[in-house]
Amino acid sequence: KSSPLSSSLGGNFAFEDFQLPFTPAKVSLENGLKNDGPFAWMVPYVDLFGYRKGKTLVGAMPKDNESSSVTLSQEEMAARRVQAEEELTNISPEERERRAQAATVALQAAGAYAALSSLILDDGSFVGHLYRFAVLPFLFAWRGLDLSAKSGL
Repeated sequence: KSSPLSSSLGGNFAFEDFQLPFTPAKVSLENGLKNDGPFAWMVPYVDLFGYRKGKTLVGAMPKDNESSSVTLSQEEMAARRVQAEEELTNISPEERERRAQAATVALQAAGAYAALSSLILDDGSFVGHLYRFAVLPFLFAWRGLDLSAKSGL
C-alpha cells in the first residue's frame, strides 16, 4: 500500500500495520523485525523528529554525526561492540561527559532554587510550600542525568 506520508516518513514501516497513537499497534520494519510493544505507535514518528541512520544524539537532540567521516575497520567495530556489550553501554564517552556536565548544572540549579524558595518564596502558606516542593524536577533531572552518565545508558 502506498500512502501520501511514505515519502516524508522514509517508508521504513508497513502502512497496513499503522495505528493511531496510544492504541495497540504492530509495526513491520524494513529489516524484517516486528515491533508490537507498547511504544510501537511511535515508530512512524521517529524519522519526523530527525532520528535517522547516521545521526547521533547530542543533549537528546539528533545531530549530524561529525565522526562519520572516520571509517573503522571491521575488527575495530567488532572490538567496540564487544566492549559496549561487556560494559552495557549504548552512548558514547562524549555524550556521557555532556550528561555529567548537565547533571552538575541541574544540581546547582536545584541548590539555588532551594535557597531561593526557602528564604524568599516560602511565606509559610500552602502556596509557599508548593514553591519549595517545585525543587523536585531539578533533583529528578540531576539524578537521571547523573545515573545516565555513570552507567552509559
